[in-house]
Amino acid sequence: MIHKNPINYVHPEDKSKMLDIEEKVINSPEGRVLAEIRFLDKNNNYVWLETTASIIRDSDGETSMIETSSRDVSVRRKIEEERLRNIRKEAELNEFQRNFVMMSSHQLRTPLTIIRSDIELLELLYTKNPKLKTDRVDGIVDRIKLGVDRMTKLMEDILTLGKLSSKEIKQRKQDVQLNALIQGLIQEQFLPLRSGRELKISYLDSERSMLIDKNLFLQALTNLIANADKYSIATKTPPELDMHVEDNRVIIQVKDYGIGIPLADKSKLFQPFFRGSNTEDYKGSGLGLRIAKEFFEMNGGRLEIKSEENKGTVVRVELPIELV
Repeated sequence: MIHKNPINYVHPEDKSKMLDIEEKVINSPEGRVLAEIRFLDKNNNYVWLETTASIIRDSDGETSMIETSSRDVSVRRKIEEERLRNIRKEAELNEFQRNFVMMSSHQLRTPLTIIRSDIELLELLYTKNPKLKTDRVDGIVDRIKLGVDRMTKLMEDILTLGKLSSKEIKQRKQDVQLNALIQGLIQEQFLPLRSGRELKISYLDSERSMLIDKNLFLQALTNLIANADKYSIATKTPPELDMHVEDNRVIIQVKDYGIGIPLADKSKLFQPFFRGSNTEDYKGSGLGLRIAKEFFEMNGGRLEIKSEENKGTVVRVELPIELV
C-alpha cells in the first residue's frame, strides 16, 4: 500500500463510508469509530473488513493522524446475509400461504351458502309435498347439512387463526355477565350436546362482569366444549364445565372422560392442523385448541391441558381478575 491511495481499493458503494470515517472519528467523543467496508484483496476480490479507526493526538492534544485496524469478516457477513435471505424467503412464503388461505376461505363461503340455501329450499319443497319425503331423503339431507356445517366451521377457524397469527384481530371488548354469557351459549349450541348427552355445569357462585371480546371468547369456549364432547362420545359419562375464582383469577375448566392424549403427542398439541395419533375415527381440523390458546393469551390469560390416554382430558383456562 506504500505510495498508494487506499480509497482506490474500496468498493464503489462503500467509498462514501470510507471518506466519512475521518470526520466521524474526529467528532466522536470516544475518538474511535467502527465501520464495515468492502476492500480488494491481492486476488482482486472484494472482502468485508471490520475497520476500527482511532485518533492519534500530539503533545498539544491536536489530531496528528488516524490509525486503523481491520480484520476480515467476510465469512460472518456471508452467514448474516444468508440468514437474512432465508428470513425474507420465509416471510414471503408465509405471506403467500396466509393470502392463499384467506382468499380460499372467502371464496368457499359463497358455494357453501348456496348449498345451505338449496338444502333449505329442498326441505321446504318436500314439506309441501309429503310424497317426496322419505327416510332416505331425510338421511341424505342431514348428511349434506352436516358436511356444510363442518366445512363452514373449518373456514371460520382458518380465517380466525390467520387473523390471530397476523395480529389483525381487532378486539371489540364489552361488559358481559360471565354466567349469563355461558348460559346463553349452552342453551343455543349445547342443549343437548351433539352426542345427545347433557353437559354438567358448575357456574360461578356469584355473577362476574367481564370486559372481553364476546365473540372470540364464545368461539374459543365452543371449541373446548365441542372437543370434550367429541372425544368422549364412546363413554356414558358426559363432559363437565366448572367455573370458580382462585387466587384472584377466574378459572374455567372443561373436563371429559374420553380417549385422552397420547404422551408422544403432547408436545405438538397447539400446532395448527395437528391431530392426535388416536383420533383417526374422529372428524376435525386440529385448529380448535390453537385458536382457544391464542385468544386467551391475547387477554392476559393462559390455557393448560392435562391428559392421560384412555382416561380423559382437563383443559384449564385462567383469566386475570383485573379483566373481569
